[in-house]
Amino acid sequence: MNEESNQEDKAPESKRPFDRVDDAVRSAMDEAAKKAREAAPKVKGALNEILHDVAYGLAYGTSFASTFANEFVPEVVKDSVTKGSNDGARAAAEASERMKEAVERRSKHPDKAGDGAIELSQA
Repeated sequence: MNEESNQEDKAPESKRPFDRVDDAVRSAMDEAAKKAREAAPKVKGALNEILHDVAYGLAYGTSFASTFANEFVPEVVKDSVTKGSNDGARAAAEASERMKEAVERRSKHPDKAGDGAIELSQA
């Protein structure tokens, strides 16, 4: 027994296994952060180029398609689209106004709320 205790006393102080793992993890994290900081400007530049190209392509395609369609679509179709768009916008505005009025009436007279449905059709 005496020999064992002497060996323990004479053994060099070494790190516990978990200390080595902890140091390795910290070292790896530091190295990864350093590499990420070095790579960030390159990645940012590449992303900026990609976004520029995508935005340019969308704008170009939209403008080209609308100009092309405007030149070749018959006038009667253009008029129908314009009239339908205007009528749809007007109907949506009227439905929105009826909804607001119904909500106001309901908030002023909660006892007459009925089944919870708001009537959108014209009376």
